[in-house]
Amino acid sequence: DDIVSWQVLCGNSFVFSLYNERAGKEIEEVEKDEGGNIILGPDGEPVKRKFKTGDLLLDVASPFEVIPDFSTTSWREQTAMVRRKVRSIDYIKRRYGKDVKPEGINNEYIFEMKIMNMASLSGRNTDINQAIRDSAVVKEMWMMPTDKHPDGRHIIVAAGVELYSGNLETKLHGLPAIPFSHYGGIKIPGRLLDMAPVENLLQLQWQYNRGRSQIIEQINTLGKAKVFAPIGSVAPGAYTDEPGEMVEYDPNAGPAPVPMPPPSIPNFHLDNLNRIAQEMEDVGGVHEISMGRLPRRATSGIAINILDEKDSSVIAPMRYSLARGLERTFSLAIGIAGERFEEERISKITGKTNESRTFAWRGADLKGQDDIRVMMDQPFPSARASKLEFAIELVKNGIIPKEAAAQLLNVQDLSQVAELSEYNVDSNYAKFENMDMMKGIIRPVGKFEIHDVHIMEHRRLLLDPKIDPRIKQLIEGHIEEHVTLVKGPAPEMPTQALTPNDMGATLPTGEPQPQ
Repeated sequence: DDIVSWQVLCGNSFVFSLYNERAGKEIEEVEKDEGGNIILGPDGEPVKRKFKTGDLLLDVASPFEVIPDFSTTSWREQTAMVRRKVRSIDYIKRRYGKDVKPEGINNEYIFEMKIMNMASLSGRNTDINQAIRDSAVVKEMWMMPTDKHPDGRHIIVAAGVELYSGNLETKLHGLPAIPFSHYGGIKIPGRLLDMAPVENLLQLQWQYNRGRSQIIEQINTLGKAKVFAPIGSVAPGAYTDEPGEMVEYDPNAGPAPVPMPPPSIPNFHLDNLNRIAQEMEDVGGVHEISMGRLPRRATSGIAINILDEKDSSVIAPMRYSLARGLERTFSLAIGIAGERFEEERISKITGKTNESRTFAWRGADLKGQDDIRVMMDQPFPSARASKLEFAIELVKNGIIPKEAAAQLLNVQDLSQVAELSEYNVDSNYAKFENMDMMKGIIRPVGKFEIHDVHIMEHRRLLLDPKIDPRIKQLIEGHIEEHVTLVKGPAPEMPTQALTPNDMGATLPTGEPQPQ
């Protein structure tokens, strides 16, 4: 949410992929000397030390905190970057383990803090100064490798105190990289920073606000109309425009006072406001469908999806920038984890059908796995109504069975639709198996069949109250074989087919004998 908020409002948002050695799970271990012997304390007990395992820190930064290298117009060619942020003295002590003195925060930082917190420029200086009284500006710089510093540089200072100094340890695909990811708005050729999408709406917003102000002024005038009266006919203070008021006047001074209502608001003025509102919707890509309201003449799920895609096309540059930013953010994070995570960690992953699996891993398992790709667009309806109509069409055309239509609402891409279409093939095959088993013919269970579909079709046949008990036993054995192929060893099955003599008159005459 923070990424997208700064991306929309300012056109630029940043995420720094960092490693925090003071985060993670706390571990306690016994200290040992160089020979591997346990070190004992004065009390004769082993000396123990506590430390943190460390963890990833994906820190969102506003464009007011970041100073990039403006000598280039490409984020890929950044040679150095500085991030500055006002931090409390307690935070600096806790994070870096060093004491610094509070420093005066100049008006530039205060102004930026007001913008970042959407605070007014008036009446807030006292509150902000109070909040940053015991604070200092932490300045962090990353520098790519140079002839003077072949391993790059990473420096952190605050109030003249060096908090950290070392090499640039972050790598992306095996190469040194500044650990930032940029999320842009609208790219302007020849300019490093992107333009915010809301900038295109500013002129329209000003015109709309001016038109609304004129209407409000007209309404106020209608509520208190001007009155024409001869000089001296109405005593001062006698007319207050209150409802039901009786105003006395001097008839000798002239005719009675007459209210003069203002002219009505021209229709073209109201039409102009409506046109401005429509232009704002077109420029911003936010129509009724984007606000969750059903368009007046669009009731089809396909039509709704088309309108939704139209709005999405306006913000497509931002969505693609978001995808590229996430790719770099998590590629950097995986690279950091591969280098810094030494102890075993436990994670849980959830699959397509919401099944969970827990597994153990180490940082070494992630090395070389930092090429992350994010797929933002899928050729599949996103709205629930569109998915429902799409499912109905697939059922009508026989592509998927009715039983799989409900599962389509949770599908994310067309590859999963193909999996659902396979249900129809197995469903038809299971029905043919039912026909054979009704004749007493044993059908072996295929190892690669979709067992859930087969079980559903065979169980539907068992609901027939007229079915012969021996046929029912045969079908139940077939179902058990499906179940055990998934959950356990295969059960014992009949070794030969039933014959019409065994089943009496259940089987109709003229049927072919089982082979």
